[in-house]
Amino acid sequence: MPNSDFERFRASMDIGYMEWHDGIPYDLDALARLSGTERDEAERLILMRGLADWRDVDALDVLGTRHALEQLMAALQATRLETRVRAAEHLHIRGSVDDDELERIILTSLESATILNTFQHHA
Repeated sequence: MPNSDFERFRASMDIGYMEWHDGIPYDLDALARLSGTERDEAERLILMRGLADWRDVDALDVLGTRHALEQLMAALQATRLETRVRAAEHLHIRGSVDDDELERIILTSLESATILNTFQHHA
């Protein structure tokens, strides 16, 4: 069992079938407790994944750094609908996306949904 918050967060990024199937998120509590170079390293690890799924979006929101928030704004143009909508939801809560923009993003995403880019189940 990992014994530091950084190790717990890093281990939670290893998504196997059960984590994927059950929609288990990264350990965001451990991420939130990081500071200094460990926080910077966690952000680097997340960004290296290229916002591969909703877990990365959630983690960037928890970090809330200037660069993390810039990446969330960029995610509003993501190909994956789930990434786009999840980023819009987080940015809406932060006040960076208004109600009309959130609705537009959701409706546009639904209109362009296909079997290849639809939403995955998660908790």
